[in-house]
Amino acid sequence: MKYMKNRNYAIVLGVMMFLSLLSVVSAQPPFQQSETAIGITIEAPIIEYHKTNGDFEFYIHVHNATSGLLLDNTTTNCIIHLYCTDDGEHVIEDAMPFNGNGIDFKYDVLGSNFTNNGQYAVLFYCEVPGERGGFFEYGFDINPTGSEFTIAQGILYGFILILLAAFLYFTIYGIKHAEQAEWLIGYICASYLVLYLVISVLWILAKDYLFTFPALGNILWILWLVMGFGFLPFIFVISLYILGKEARATLEKDLMKQGYSREEAKEMSKKHR
Repeated sequence: MKYMKNRNYAIVLGVMMFLSLLSVVSAQPPFQQSETAIGITIEAPIIEYHKTNGDFEFYIHVHNATSGLLLDNTTTNCIIHLYCTDDGEHVIEDAMPFNGNGIDFKYDVLGSNFTNNGQYAVLFYCEVPGERGGFFEYGFDINPTGSEFTIAQGILYGFILILLAAFLYFTIYGIKHAEQAEWLIGYICASYLVLYLVISVLWILAKDYLFTFPALGNILWILWLVMGFGFLPFIFVISLYILGKEARATLEKDLMKQGYSREEAKEMSKKHR
């Protein structure tokens, strides 16, 4: 009983450590932003998370810092700089067109510029040539979900994994104590399916939030794929083995009732495979 309790504690501790690792890896350091008002003020909606390979439209409002009036492309030029801060790559440096609504400067960034997961930064610079200028910058994350791994998600995934671990424990317990072949096969099938679900959940977590460790996601994906295709062959083989073993045991009992010794009955049952 003490061993069982210790094992349960170990399972729960392992799940919590895994989810803590997710929080550490997926958490974004505080992004830096700066603004200068040397005649121009720039405002931009800050979106901290974007999806991998997803298109995104950057908008900015440009104001005269003194009067607060909007500036447009008749007097003002704006450029965008986009960086991948993880590898230092300068992704985009280009002029920003003025939007047809008469308010925004806008730049459409294709998802092909967001193929790498990790930290990015964008900087906007605008100027009225020869008169005034200003800039604005901030950082954001690119990840497979386009969102942050939250505490609520951690609790949900933790509950699911603990629940699956409990089911797995009971199915393994059933395997050890099953007395009939049908129940044994049923418990083995249930254990396989529960383990498959555990691998599926871990793969989703690794794929979406542990993208800095791609090897882990690849290993879990291979396990998930092999177990998915291998379920029916595994159950077929294990069923044949268990039913064959059950049939031999029944034949041994019949032979022993006929007067044969246990050793003789065992040898004779092997010949009738």
